[in-house]
Amino acid sequence: MFPVNTFPDKRDFLEPRYNPIRSISLEGFDVTRPDSDDAVRDMLEYLPTGFLKDPEYGLGIQREFRFIMTAIGEIGSVRKLLVSKRQLSRLEGDTYVLAYRDFEAVRKGIARIHSSAVGSAAVDKQILCHNALLTARLPGTYPERHRPYKPDTVFKAVSGDQMAAKTLSNADQVAAMGIVSKKKNELSKSHPQELLELRREIELVTLEQLIEKLDKMLASRHTERQWQQLFFDNPFVLSLAFGLPIVALGGQISVGGRRLDGGGDKIVDFLHRNALTDNVTLVEIKTPRASLLGSKYRDGVFAPSGELTGAITQVLDQRYQLQKNIATLKEASRKADLESYAIKCMVIIGATPTTPEGKKSLELFRNSLNDVLVVTFDELVTKLKQLREFLSPDRVAGEQLS
Repeated sequence: MFPVNTFPDKRDFLEPRYNPIRSISLEGFDVTRPDSDDAVRDMLEYLPTGFLKDPEYGLGIQREFRFIMTAIGEIGSVRKLLVSKRQLSRLEGDTYVLAYRDFEAVRKGIARIHSSAVGSAAVDKQILCHNALLTARLPGTYPERHRPYKPDTVFKAVSGDQMAAKTLSNADQVAAMGIVSKKKNELSKSHPQELLELRREIELVTLEQLIEKLDKMLASRHTERQWQQLFFDNPFVLSLAFGLPIVALGGQISVGGRRLDGGGDKIVDFLHRNALTDNVTLVEIKTPRASLLGSKYRDGVFAPSGELTGAITQVLDQRYQLQKNIATLKEASRKADLESYAIKCMVIIGATPTTPEGKKSLELFRNSLNDVLVVTFDELVTKLKQLREFLSPDRVAGEQLS
């Protein structure tokens, strides 16, 4: 068959109907070669369902199934379509071989979609007429109607019946999150595993974004205030550094030291409380570009830098002031769940030295400190990346298989 357009008022009158495809052939349908015009018409009546059987309409595929030809035509080099009961679907030169069972599967799928759409349109038309003609005039007697909810509607919208949707509008995204949020208690009972996986995915995405932001900030210059804001927005990073259940109480908190003239306040960058013991921890934030080591003291040994020892002394002074004033601060701030059993201090500063001698000097110095934990910015990022690996789907799947 050489399908053509048969509408005289069209510019492509008598031109190929499915450009660039010129011909459609059938193989394995046991059709007897016709020997007269009437025999040709009889033969056309035996064409498979989905084909045009009237030559006056130019032959080819029925209009509702034209999308089959459109899809194949996207391969610009195809000139012939062969629908076969004997061969598997494949591309061979300028011919697209389409197995008849594949043709039937697609045709029936299109028919189902079309039938469903027609049915949905009929419901919408009925609702429109009811609301416009009855509800608008007699709302008490004829309340407004809405499209009935169909089970799996959300699933179909998101998954596209086995084909993932490419995009969701902002409104759709917010609505989907709202549904999960409102139904979280029910979902935790009916679908605990799925809810756990969703939580893992959300945590992983959040972690990815934070790691990306940290890497960008480490590659450029930022002030202490900017780094403090980052940790204020993401307090769990500090909990990760401690390895303990830490609750952030706030940033830029006064711990005492005010003189009679109003000056001298000691301001700690962060005050944290252990969620189990209520013991407090002080955190001082510097910048990744702060130096950790000073000049060489002996061969292979470096002294700590003034920035590092200054930061340590600063946080120890803040601890001293807090210990003296904690009772007053608890009463004034109405925070009864603060304890100063053994106030720990943390300084986040600089980057790990790159030379073996520098690494050794830093480790010897900071591990000799009893009450101050010194953590570098790149160590924090490394911990976050390790957490990302722990949460990654590939690792979880591997553990399940093992």
